[in-house]
Amino acid sequence: AVLLATGLDGLLSEDIEIPEPTDLNVYHLSTKDLLKSGIISLPGSLSEALKEFQASEFMKEVFGENPFKNFLYAKLEENDAYRVIVSEWERERYINRL
Repeated sequence: AVLLATGLDGLLSEDIEIPEPTDLNVYHLSTKDLLKSGIISLPGSLSEALKEFQASEFMKEVFGENPFKNFLYAKLEENDAYRVIVSEWERERYINRL
């Protein structure tokens, strides 16, 4: 339902400008170059995405008040559980340096 609602909103919205295509590999651009090019990044983590979601009146409208809160709380709990996990990369990078 969310995908349909956001897609329909995008089609019907008159204030959304579609940018010109680029041949740049945006994954290799620095933050400074992204800003200069006018390229806005999507959230880079679940935590960042949840902040955007929580601030979105559109998502509150699409989900409805209670489903919105329930989904948000479930994802916040998921994020809390994820934050305390130490990855193999972190172990190798930081513990081996001691």
